Amino acid sequence: SSNAATQGFPFSNIVSFADGVEGAGTGIPYMFVSPLDESITDLLKDPRMSLSLTAAQLGNQSNTDCAIAAGGDPESPPCTRLTLTGRFVNITGTAEAKVAEAALYSRHPLMKEWATLGDFFFAKMELAQVWLIDHYGGAARIPVQDYLEFKA
Repeated sequence: SSNAATQGFPFSNIVSFADGVEGAGTGIPYMFVSPLDESITDLLKDPRMSLSLTAAQLGNQSNTDCAIAAGGDPESPPCTRLTLTGRFVNITGTAEAKVAEAALYSRHPLMKEWATLGDFFFAKMELAQVWLIDHYGGAARIPVQDYLEFKA
């Protein structure tokens, strides 16, 4: 955090992202963000970041490993969790920004309206580590290249 009261502390916030258009994911998280967001201001000063995801976010309430209503919990080891760690990179004005724009606008249509505000820009996470828990027995660190080359 660059806020005076919490300077030096980690600060987390949500961010909408996409890794490609539907059916053509790249594994690279792309974002459309504004420096008016305090977390983006922080990332512009120190670009180190992590993005954590859980299978519970998929909204499948029948997944008993993840859904509290079904007797599970998002922190349960069989409820897959992934943390991507890397560096925040502004990609505005690059060819990759067009990839990000197509991905983000297709998955987050409201973002097209944000573009009219003038202070938003395209960014990505340049991956350094992929950390995965998908069952009991501890986490696996997946080589970034293996993660990026994986095809479901």
